[in-house]
Order: sequence, then C-alpha cells, then structure tokens
Amino acid sequence: MKNIGWIFLFFLIITSSKAQTKKHPTTVTNDYKSILEDKFVSIINKDTFFINEIKYVGVHTGMLTKKIMYDKFGKWSREIYPKQKRHPLLVWDEIELFPKHPIKFTIITQGAEGLEGARKGLDKTYASIMIFDKKNQDLLSENSEYKAKLIDYFSDLIKSNDYTKKEFYKIYWNTVDPNAWKRINKYKN
Repeated sequence: MKNIGWIFLFFLIITSSKAQTKKHPTTVTNDYKSILEDKFVSIINKDTFFINEIKYVGVHTGMLTKKIMYDKFGKWSREIYPKQKRHPLLVWDEIELFPKHPIKFTIITQGAEGLEGARKGLDKTYASIMIFDKKNQDLLSENSEYKAKLIDYFSDLIKSNDYTKKEFYKIYWNTVDPNAWKRINKYKN
C-alpha cells in the first residue's frame, strides 16, 4: 500500500512539473470589446471644437489604429502633439479608402493604455479614429452618410491585422522618440 502511495506522489510530481514547464503559444486576438462614440475636444486660438471620435475599446495596444493605417497606407503625413501628451496623433492626408468612391479622407489616429485610458473613464486600452473629407467635414457625425461604412471598415482592419508585422513600431519610435526605440531594442536583444 505504501508503494502505491509513493508511486502516486511520484506521478503527481512528474505531471505537475511538466505542466509548469509546458509552453503555450502566445496569441493576440485581433478584436475589440466595444465601440464607443466620443467627442475629442480641440482648442485652437481660444475656440473649442468637438470632433467625433470612434474608440475601439479593449484592443491589445493603444497604437492599433496607427499601426493598421501604417500597414495599409505607409507612413503618416504629419504628427500633432497635444499639450502634455507623450504620444502624438498621427494624420494621414488624402487617403482613398473605398476604390469605388473617389473621395479622399483625412484620417487621424490616437489611443491610450493603462492610466491614460483610465483617466478618460475607460478601464481598457483603446485605439481611435477621427475622419474628415477635403472640406473638413466630420465624417463620423450623426448625419454623415459615411459613418457606418467607416466604422465597419476600421473594425475589419482591426480584425484582420497582422500583429507579427513590426515595422510600424520601428518607424514610429524613430520618428517620435529615437531614444525610446534604443531602449526598447536593448531589452529585445
């Protein structure tokens, strides 16, 4: 009887140690938990503007809309640095999203993670978009004929994102903060 107890104990030790060392592949789900319609507040020359912003909440990185735009359309046209923010808004000018519609869009992307997202009242990371036409009309407004189509378009881009593509991060950090890119690579090597 004692031998059965020892065999059982030995079996438990062997199987538990294997369970602890067994590696599981890490996967990132290309999805979001919810879509939030919000207002981005912009103050220019003492004038306050409210811009419609679509936030994809619960994504794996606050940079996701920036990355998917880079992956599909290349480097952004310009950066906008809001006061007291580490990360700029990235802007792509004159982008044709829908081949059958010759309209060109201006797309602005941003996002937040951790405490920054919490300060905005969200308990999750989010990545967002703001979109305008050539006449600076907000295409995410309630009366926009493009609103639903744009939300679906970016939802599909998020879900089909190739998270193994990392070129965006190199270009982004080398543009925004080259020293941060050096620190990031120091830990990867």
